[in-house]
Amino acid sequence: MITKIIMHGVGSYKEKVEFDTNEKYIFIYGLNGSGKTLITRFLQDNDNGLFSKCHREGGDSEKILVYNQDFIENVFIEQYAPKDKGLVGIFTLESGDNGNTRQNLEEIERLKQENVNIKDKTTEDKEQKKKLEKDLKDLESAIEERLWDKIKKRYENSPFNYCLVKGSKKDNKEKLLNISFNNDTTQLSDLENTLKQFKDLEQMEVNGIHLIQSDKFAQIEKDEIFIKKIVGSQGSTIADVINRLGNSDWVKQGKEFLGDDDICPFCQKETIDNDFKQQLEEYFNESYKNDIQKLQNNLTDYQNYFNNIPQDSIFLEHYFIKTNKEKELEFKNLYNALKEGISKNIESIREKIKEPSRSISLQDTENLCNNLNQFLQKIQDDIEKYKQDLRQKEQKQEEIKASFWQIMRNELEEDIGEYKNNKEKWQKERANIQNQIEQKEKIIQENNQKIIDLQSEMLNIENTINAINNILQEMGIDDFSIKKHNENFYCIARKNEAKIEFKTLSEGEKTIISFLYFLQLCKGKENSNEEIHDKIVVIDDPISSLSHNHLFSISQLINQNYFKQQNSDIKQIFILTHNLYFFHEIIRLMANHPKEEPKETKLYRLAKYATSEIEIIKRMDIASEYESYWYIVRECQKDLNDREKYRHILPNVMRNILEHFFAFVDNEKYSKALQEQSFQCQAFIRYLNRESHSDSINITDFKEMDISKLLGDFKVIFEKTGNVRHYERYMRE
Repeated sequence: MITKIIMHGVGSYKEKVEFDTNEKYIFIYGLNGSGKTLITRFLQDNDNGLFSKCHREGGDSEKILVYNQDFIENVFIEQYAPKDKGLVGIFTLESGDNGNTRQNLEEIERLKQENVNIKDKTTEDKEQKKKLEKDLKDLESAIEERLWDKIKKRYENSPFNYCLVKGSKKDNKEKLLNISFNNDTTQLSDLENTLKQFKDLEQMEVNGIHLIQSDKFAQIEKDEIFIKKIVGSQGSTIADVINRLGNSDWVKQGKEFLGDDDICPFCQKETIDNDFKQQLEEYFNESYKNDIQKLQNNLTDYQNYFNNIPQDSIFLEHYFIKTNKEKELEFKNLYNALKEGISKNIESIREKIKEPSRSISLQDTENLCNNLNQFLQKIQDDIEKYKQDLRQKEQKQEEIKASFWQIMRNELEEDIGEYKNNKEKWQKERANIQNQIEQKEKIIQENNQKIIDLQSEMLNIENTINAINNILQEMGIDDFSIKKHNENFYCIARKNEAKIEFKTLSEGEKTIISFLYFLQLCKGKENSNEEIHDKIVVIDDPISSLSHNHLFSISQLINQNYFKQQNSDIKQIFILTHNLYFFHEIIRLMANHPKEEPKETKLYRLAKYATSEIEIIKRMDIASEYESYWYIVRECQKDLNDREKYRHILPNVMRNILEHFFAFVDNEKYSKALQEQSFQCQAFIRYLNRESHSDSINITDFKEMDISKLLGDFKVIFEKTGNVRHYERYMRE
């Protein structure tokens, strides 16, 4: 079934026209030129480039049969014209007068009904499958949205932005699904720190870090001079006295205060003579002085080594220390311990120099220095690793990206697991349903083949000949009939004549014979082996040039062959017409009551203003054809702001009103009156006749005609012919 039609960009459809056709019966009324035939041509050949902007929904599985002027031209003029050919024979079934035929027909009907039942079940299966496919689609959308929110939205403004998939939500999902869950314990914070290091360090020069030279400190600290008791010469005369005092350091300090006079620095009496001074000099001899000098040298060197140790601020400013609080604290502890140990040793050496006779032991700072150096070496290793990573930045970033996605995959395991379980379950259900559909379709295909085999025993083209000729006789037409021509063709023949040319028929006869042929085509096959298809029938004005009697007959034929055939393989019918009587008649035949709306039916009115427009209508909206023409003139008269949209339709409407009215009153009197009236009236009528039949070349001439003048001239016709009261009645004046 075709459920929607969109017409656009072709012929009178300058603007897009869209209408629903989701019912079995679609009836469209519209005046000539409103765009009806374009709809039928589109349905017949929607792949034609002319209809590139048009679109239909549905109808892909049915065979679409279209009756319009193109059908008549193609079948009855192009194909029928050659002498050795004729109308292609249509294979239809025998009526079933004998037992075998009746039995075959019953079996065919049984198989068809079985197919209908199976199709109904298949439709249910397809609906269930469609629902599952929607569920699967919704499942994909839901997981895509969820993963997008938890990854893309969460990290797009973070250092991990470069890791994100740059494509769609689907690409983001596929990226995750292609990664397997594992027990990797890598933390996102570790990756973030590494990325931050890259960013920070790229903006600065990272220098290496120098170790402390511990051997120089150790060399001094192990000097035996510190444990040596440094005293004066024991060969000196006063050595015994100083030894008894037990304080050579005190004596040495006093010696430093001796002047050139004889005053003692301790008692301040004149007790010092040159001999005493000489004995002191002999006691604090060159050996003593050398030991003291060595102590002084050690102190100087030790202090210099100490002063050469970089300030802690230099280390603390280093990136790999200041960005890690734990490392910063560890460094401070190690550095301070070393500095404290060295400082104590310096103080001890100073004390030794003041009191050389004392034996001291310096703290061994080698372990303290080694501990600090081990820490600094680790920092140096980090620096070297960073430099190596920086040289391989792209590779490292890819490793980080892989780790990032692995972390994401692990974090979202619950979401992905639930998604996979549902998807697997629903896919299995869908596969089972698809298998059932295929099995049912296989049965339908087998039944169709059985039907074809049974029909082949009863199909022949003579059935169609008899059916068409019987209808012609019922319509009271005996001037011509259908005959068999060659093996599988028909021809049209008059009494006692062979094949006649189609063009010799009257317009009414052409309409009747072409429609009857189309009627049989919808019921039968052009080839006895043709596959069975559901059909969509499209009928465009089948009553052209027919009398009202024949119009009624065509209506009844449509009713009997399309409306009442409930088990038919015809699934949808479009009927388009310009004739309101015919439109009324097919609606009447469809409805159960004069005031009821026909069931399974949609009614439309198609009109052409500046462009074709369509509106859905109800049965009670339909006036008589004559009243409809007057309605358009009244609307144009009232619509002072937008009369332009009536330009193309008004001449046709006015011509139809005049022809209808004066044909009823007295057409001869009308013609005579016009001849006697003014040139204005005659020019007006010529204009109407030209414009209402205009083509795309001269239709633009109408733009030069003032619509107000056109309306005025229309009224003048009724005034000049003495029918102004009729005009006033229908114009509601």
